Formats: sequence, C-alpha cells, structure tokens
Amino acid sequence: MTAINVDQELGLIVAPGSPSVAVDQALALLIERRLVPATIYNYIDQQLALLVVKRIIDLVQLVGGAYQDFLGNPLANGYLVLRLSHDGQSATPNQVVAGLTQRITLNSSGQISPAVAIYSNTGLLPANSFYLVRVYAADGTEVVPLSKITIPNTPTPVNLATLTWSSAA
Repeated sequence: MTAINVDQELGLIVAPGSPSVAVDQALALLIERRLVPATIYNYIDQQLALLVVKRIIDLVQLVGGAYQDFLGNPLANGYLVLRLSHDGQSATPNQVVAGLTQRITLNSSGQISPAVAIYSNTGLLPANSFYLVRVYAADGTEVVPLSKITIPNTPTPVNLATLTWSSAA
C-alpha cells in the first residue's frame, strides 16, 4: 500500500507493488476528483501508476506583485481591492457573489503578503467573467485605476505580476 499526498494538477507516482487481490498491472491511469486541500490515499497494486488530479474547487493562491510607485519605490504596505465582474458558479457547485470585494495586503516590498486564496474566474460559469482591480498606496491613494484581469486556474500559485491587466474604462 502506498499513501500519496498530492497537491498538483498532475502527479506521476512510481510505487513498487506486489500482486494482490484482482489487479496486477504494469501501468495504471487513475483519475481522481478532489477538494483542495486534500490527501488522496491510493492503494496501488501496480508497478507504475499515473495519477491525474482535477481540483473540484477552483481556488488559486495569489502571490507576487512587486508593486511600485511612479518613482520605482516598493508600494510598501499598500493594498489591492478585487471584485468579480458578475456572479458565477463554481464546479462544486458554490455560488460566487460578484458584489463583494476582496482586500489583499502588500508587505514592505510591495509583494502580496500573506498569500491569498481566491476563485479563479476561468473556472466559473457562466464564462467570460473577470476581476476588477484597483491598487492603493498605504495612505489610500489610488495608484492603479480600475483595471480588468483574468485569474487562471493553473498554475497555482498565480503570480499577479505575470498577468495582463487592461483598462476597465
């Protein structure tokens, strides 16, 4: 028996086994649906098993940022405010309400801290939702005007500095 703790979209598990109950395969493909976070216990009788995992909850971790002011100084202790463009439904199914805002704090280096889990809008139905986002300095001055971003469900964590922002005007 092999206990497997997987938190990836795709994991390749190589586990030695011995013939047992009904199955003794050289290669097995296991497809699992799971909640995040979760520990999957697979009892493997195969010499090689490929485990493909799909997260049921489309939450992703947001990290990074490296936000700066117009002089190139880190946006120390600033924050972002995110709001979903319209209501959606996740795969579990959970209703995700658009009217609520999520405040995300930045540390002294302008990085998201602590990391935040948020719904990926690419995993919500109906499709084509996006996040409206504003960036503020520590004193509440708006640094980045209202913008649109799409937060994908892979990879996780998602570095906000790598996403494309567009004007919401």
